[in-house]
Amino acid sequence: MQQPDREVASGVIEHMSDGFFVLDREWRFTYLNRRCKEIMESTRLELLGARLFEKFPEVVGSSLAEHCALALKDGEPA
Repeated sequence: MQQPDREVASGVIEHMSDGFFVLDREWRFTYLNRRCKEIMESTRLELLGARLFEKFPEVVGSSLAEHCALALKDGEPA
């Protein structure tokens, strides 16, 4: 992806009305858009690098956890 395309995509993700986040293979947050931070009532500093299940233990066993596990296993977005 060329730089201008990446900037456009980043701008769209950052300003969409849905929360969007990216986790690495260790379940750490690597990216959160503006809306996601609002939904999670946290700052980017509080969340980036934090592990999903440590920061939000109530997620364990939820459908979100199942979708994330499948995405990690299959290498597909969820």
